[in-house]
Amino acid sequence: MNEFTNTLLQERYYTEQLANGLTICLLPRPNYTKTYATLTTGYGSVDRHFSLPHEEILAPHGVAHFLEHKMFEDPNEDVFQKFAHQGASINAITSYQQTSYLMSCTHQVENNLHHLLDFVQQLYITDENIDKEKPIIEQEINMYHDHPIWRAYAGLLSAMYHRHPVRIDIAGTSESISHINKSLLRTCYETFYHPSQLLLFVVGPIDPEETIEHIRRNQALKTFPTRPNVERKPVEEPIHPSRPITDISLPTGNNICYFGFKEARVDAMGDDYLKQELCTQLALQALFGKGSWLYNSLHNEGLLDVDFKAEYCLAQGFGFSFMHGTTSDPDTLLQRVQAELPRLLNEGIHLAEWELLRKEKMGEILTSFNSLEWIAKQFTRYYLNRADLFRLSTILSHLTLHDVQQSLYEHMDMEHFCASIVRAS
Repeated sequence: MNEFTNTLLQERYYTEQLANGLTICLLPRPNYTKTYATLTTGYGSVDRHFSLPHEEILAPHGVAHFLEHKMFEDPNEDVFQKFAHQGASINAITSYQQTSYLMSCTHQVENNLHHLLDFVQQLYITDENIDKEKPIIEQEINMYHDHPIWRAYAGLLSAMYHRHPVRIDIAGTSESISHINKSLLRTCYETFYHPSQLLLFVVGPIDPEETIEHIRRNQALKTFPTRPNVERKPVEEPIHPSRPITDISLPTGNNICYFGFKEARVDAMGDDYLKQELCTQLALQALFGKGSWLYNSLHNEGLLDVDFKAEYCLAQGFGFSFMHGTTSDPDTLLQRVQAELPRLLNEGIHLAEWELLRKEKMGEILTSFNSLEWIAKQFTRYYLNRADLFRLSTILSHLTLHDVQQSLYEHMDMEHFCASIVRAS
């Protein structure tokens, strides 16, 4: 095993890549009672178009999410009950760029890790259980169509993106899932669930040597076919948004408004990825955070509620900021934001404000390291972008006001501004 130490965070963690390609990261937390583990593949909803040695595949929208559902299919026992009998809980989530299987327990850690690896590393699918799953997922898709907040978020992405699959629901569409079949699911599973594509992250009161030995033994009992070389096909997405705004009406109690900027720099990895994310998050906080002039001005005018948030998403091939909340007057809100932003961008961030923002962000990061779930999820997300979660605080400590100002100007290009309104009807 490789051992790494972060003196600032006072953390020691261990990594190893097994002969079959499985990557393992172990973070001992001896003073905790719960162990939390994630087994993740870097295969998400945007991974539709890829080439294998003798085949090029353009999959329907929603295959990664559909496959996540089918992983819980077992002809002999209920997967959830199997974990429950071992005192563990199990769940899964598919996002734009990954699918993760999440397990937590307070005892029988080794047995539960075996169960986690075993159920993800086998697939039971039939034509019958695939057909049975389609109306279930279609119902899930339709349920979100009636959800005002989801429609506002989806509307913003459809305004930003012309053809990138991020603009489509992670679960796909009713039409797209009708084209999913056993052969396609099997191909995607063998391509993206091979051990060489999986990351197992375990955090809790574990002994690294004992835990890694249990995992080695589990994997030594299994054989896997050679994973074919796969090439993901990039999406040719224009820099500029598809359209400035989407606007719909739904039977809801409040108007909902989402607005944000389409990111132009979408190829950062490693420390550059951490730096870009941190700089943009701090810039958004400076302009739209609860202590900012713009937020307080709009809130005092009754145009923003206290739940208003500013967030940022960055991945390989796409990225965007999104600010959102309920409002009494979405048209006036957008007019005010678009009128004030050029002036605020020109003024920039004051030095005293910057120092406070950086201290608050450092405090937020250090506090978050108390959460095992946060550590596991964020480590995995950064790993997929070739970045190291444990470098986050170090990168932040070396950021300058100039770095954040530059991100402010580059990201918040008004030509990349989009909005989505769901009006109460």
